[in-house]
Amino acid sequence: MSNKRTAVDVYMSIVYKWGVLALVTAAMCATITFVTEKALGLYSNVSWLPLGIFAAMDVGAYVNIVSS
Repeated sequence: MSNKRTAVDVYMSIVYKWGVLALVTAAMCATITFVTEKALGLYSNVSWLPLGIFAAMDVGAYVNIVSS
């Protein structure tokens, strides 16, 4: 059995990593914006706990993608 990777396999592995990285980066930008707006007094009906959980999930996903 051959362990050779085809050009499609290599392309998909690169595109998948950069695609997921782009999505996670967009989510991090949204988190930073949301936290900033919350700190400035907007979104007073949203508590800090769900916002912290959202931020922690984004940081965890970002670290996971960058480290792989």
